[in-house]
Amino acid sequence: MGQADAPTIDDKLLGTWSNGVSGGDVVDQYGYYVNDEYSGESYTFNQDGTFTCAMASTGTLINGLITESGKYKVSDGELSLYDIKESFTPWRGETRQPYTDQPAKDRTYTYSFEDDRKTLVITEDGSSYADRLQYSDVTVT
Repeated sequence: MGQADAPTIDDKLLGTWSNGVSGGDVVDQYGYYVNDEYSGESYTFNQDGTFTCAMASTGTLINGLITESGKYKVSDGELSLYDIKESFTPWRGETRQPYTDQPAKDRTYTYSFEDDRKTLVITEDGSSYADRLQYSDVTVT
């Protein structure tokens, strides 16, 4: 990659960011316990302008693990994810089939930091929901 092709990155983004697992109980129309539900996500931003993302969920919308990899760049508080490939591994009870390295839609977020740069706040364009991710110095190999 030549200097002109070098991605625009923000050193403060480098590393792994994840949110805590949110969870709850799934109940039927009578209020009886059916299953546990939880979800969580993690983003890793690398110096070379690549990223990986893992989103795990059990519940009514998604029951499995979605992984993404691609490229990112930043400009004026905007974080753009592009050239994304997505894979899905279903968990027991999921009716959708697994897939690997399918092209995914590019996404753009506004981003900022809170808590003395320990929390990354990202909001996808067109959304009012801000996702808060905590910095982790744990590297998974």
